[in-house]
Amino acid sequence: AVLLQDVLARAFGIMRILLGPPAAAPPDLDGDLLPEISGWLSEFLGAATLATVGGTNRAWANRVISAERAWEICFRSRFGVPKNDKPFVGLPDNDKPFVGWRNTLFHALIHERKTAEAWAVGQLRPANMFVFASFVRSWASDSTSLVAGLYDGTLQLANWASGQVGSPFRGRHDDEVVCVALNSNFVLSGSGDPGYYQRPAEDASVKLWQRMDGKLIQPNCGHGHGSHSVRGVILFDDSRSLGSLGLSAGMDGRVSLFELPSGNGLTCLQLPGPCRAAVLVPNNVDLGMIASEARVLAAAGCNVVELSIRCNSGMDSEKPAASMEVLHVVSPFSAAGRPLQSEVAGLTCLVAPEVWTNVKAGTAYPSGPLTTTNGVVVAGGSTAGELWASHGAREPEGHSVVVLAPPRLHSVSCPKEVASVELIQSGWLLAVCRNGMLQLVDLVGDGGAPRRHWRMMGWRMYVSTIRLRGPRLLVSDGFDNVIQTFRVAQEE
Repeated sequence: AVLLQDVLARAFGIMRILLGPPAAAPPDLDGDLLPEISGWLSEFLGAATLATVGGTNRAWANRVISAERAWEICFRSRFGVPKNDKPFVGLPDNDKPFVGWRNTLFHALIHERKTAEAWAVGQLRPANMFVFASFVRSWASDSTSLVAGLYDGTLQLANWASGQVGSPFRGRHDDEVVCVALNSNFVLSGSGDPGYYQRPAEDASVKLWQRMDGKLIQPNCGHGHGSHSVRGVILFDDSRSLGSLGLSAGMDGRVSLFELPSGNGLTCLQLPGPCRAAVLVPNNVDLGMIASEARVLAAAGCNVVELSIRCNSGMDSEKPAASMEVLHVVSPFSAAGRPLQSEVAGLTCLVAPEVWTNVKAGTAYPSGPLTTTNGVVVAGGSTAGELWASHGAREPEGHSVVVLAPPRLHSVSCPKEVASVELIQSGWLLAVCRNGMLQLVDLVGDGGAPRRHWRMMGWRMYVSTIRLRGPRLLVSDGFDNVIQTFRVAQEE
C-alpha cells in the first residue's frame, strides 16, 4: 500500500510538471477531483461525463480503488469498451507492475495522438493485396472476410488471415455489382451503373447469397428499383431480431425493407432524391443486446435522411412485422448557407463512445435522432467534389455543418464526384474522388473552418470504396481487379 501511494504521488507530481496550470473545470467538480486531473480531463470530456466521474469518487486521490473506477469511466467514455475486455494488453513491460486504467488511458491518448500525427504526414505504404477474377466495383468486409462485387456481375470472398481469394459465387448479376453487404450467414448485393457512366441500369437487382458456399438464395429481393441503379444494400446483425431483414436503396430514391431469406418486401419509403449511399450506424453492443432497432443514414438528393428500422418480434398481430420511419433530415449545403448545386455522394458516421453513457440499457440508440446528438459526426461528399461534416447538437437547430469547396485544379472533363469517405477520429475526414484524388481534411482547421491538409493526385482511378481496418490501415479498391491495404507511417 505504501509503495502504491508513493507511485501515485510521483505520478500526480509528474502530471503537475507536464500539464502546468489546470484548465478551468466545471465549478460543481471542485473538490471531487484533483485540480490537475479535472482540468486536464475537461479538455476532452464534456461536463456531463466529468460529473459522472466525480460522482463515482469523492476522494479521488485518497481511495485507490475508487480512483481506478473513475479512470475506467474516463477511458470508456473516450475510447469505448476495450476489445476482448483486455485493456492492459500492449502496455510497456515497465508499466505492468502498476497496471491500471490511468496508465491505459494515458497510453491510449498517446496512441491516438501518434495516429493523428501519422495521418497528418500522409505516408501510405502498400501492405497486402487481393487479386480477383474481374475489375472490382464494390466491396464490404467484417473481421474475418472481405467480399468483392465485380464488373462481370460476379462476387468473390477473400479471407483476411490467409489472403486467399475464393472461387466466384454460383450465379451473377447482369450488370456491374456496385454495392455489397455481409453478415455471418448471408451476402447481399445490388447492381447497376457504378456512377461514372451515368447510364440506366441494365440490371438493377438485389440478390441474396449464402456466405458459406456462395450459393444464390434469392435473385430478386424487395420491391425492386426499375431501371435505376441500386447504390446501397444493408444486412443487420443476424444474432438479433433484425437479422431477418435486409435493406436496399437506389437512384430512384426508394428504400426497400424485406425479409430474409425469402426476399419478400415488407415496407418501402420514398426519399426526396436519389440515394447514392446508405450506411448502417453501429449501435452499442452491450446496451442493445435485446434491442430491435437499427439506424440507417441514407443520401437523398441534397439531403441526408436518418431512418429508424424496427422489427416486431412479439405476438401482437396488429403491428407490422417491420417498420421504417424518418427521424431527421440534414441538409448539409443549405445549412451551411451554400446554393444547392450538387447532391450528396459518399457518406460516413462516427459516434463518440460517451454518447452511449446516456442510452438506457435495453435500447440500442439515444431516444432522439443521432444526427442531433452531441458527439455524433456525419460526413460525406457531393457530386461536385465538395466535402462536408455535420456535428450534432452544436447549434440551436440541432446541428452545425461545415462545407469545403473542391480544389480548383479539378478538370472539367474529370469526374468530380466524391466516391467514398472515412472519418479518422472526429476531426479528420479522408475522402477519395472518382478522378483518383485522395485528400485529408482537418474539420476543425483554423477557427473552426475546415482546411485541406494534404491531397494525392492519381491515388487510384475510379475508386468505389475506402475503409479503415484499424486506426492506421487503409483498404482501397481501384479501376482494376485488385483491393489493396496501405499502412500509414510516421515520417522517419
